[in-house]
Amino acid sequence: MRVVFEAGDKPEVKALFCHLQKCGIDFIVVENDAQQAHRRLCDEALRAAIRRVARRFTVGRQWAAVYRVLVDFHGFPANISEFTARMQRLMKGAMLTYPCDYQSVQKPLAEHRILRKHYSEWEKYQPVKRDCIFSRQKMTADALLREIAKAKPTINLL
Repeated sequence: MRVVFEAGDKPEVKALFCHLQKCGIDFIVVENDAQQAHRRLCDEALRAAIRRVARRFTVGRQWAAVYRVLVDFHGFPANISEFTARMQRLMKGAMLTYPCDYQSVQKPLAEHRILRKHYSEWEKYQPVKRDCIFSRQKMTADALLREIAKAKPTINLL
């Protein structure tokens, strides 16, 4: 099934589909008709994609970009405590220079308003020239989206 969310859609409808996705129902989500398909992956494929991106982290705060992608497109909980607990279960045993913890997600979100917004807002955002923090987060999110796009979905619906 292909689900397209547009700007005027009610948040309750989007929340319903996100809940269905968490329950394991597979479908393709297209945000704002951008034609960027987001597929539900098995935990192992998602873990591998995150590990490839996390190897390139220069600071632990880059977990905020991972949070944004997984919450916006893969049904992860928006509550930071729940998100970090899920990440710790998912990444258990992974040797990471910067493991995911509450502070590595919460601090950047608290300090930079744009990081609290949906990824589609990140794509429109024009940072000031010296804003290396947003640029690093955007680069990390883009890298994760590319890695996820390369992974095989649990079910290919196209």
